[in-house]
Amino acid sequence: MKQLTPPYVLELPYPLSINRYWRTNHVKKMTYVTEQGAKFKKSVMANYGYLCKPVVGNVALEIVIKPKLTKKGLPSKELIDLDNGCKCILDSLIGIAYVDDKQVKEITLRYGEPMADGGTIVTVRECLT
Repeated sequence: MKQLTPPYVLELPYPLSINRYWRTNHVKKMTYVTEQGAKFKKSVMANYGYLCKPVVGNVALEIVIKPKLTKKGLPSKELIDLDNGCKCILDSLIGIAYVDDKQVKEITLRYGEPMADGGTIVTVRECLT
């Protein structure tokens, strides 16, 4: 397989709510990735982990979250909050599109056209600012 070069255009699954990606154990005072979060990250890694070389400088992201369609082919009324899904996406791209999500200096975030199981399109560019 040929390795991709920036800008990367990545097709990801529909994002999890950050509340389903991360959990906090208040007794042990630790935060951890849930089983669902690990599965999401694993699917991103399986599709792009060996195709992308993480950018080492600053990055700009364009994220388009595509809502799910119902069985009747209509847009689902259940939408993830844009900001809630964003963190899941940023965390899942660590080690794939960039080394650390602190490198993300610009984000454009919006809903796109609905699709069967929902999805996310992420464009990763080097950020020169």
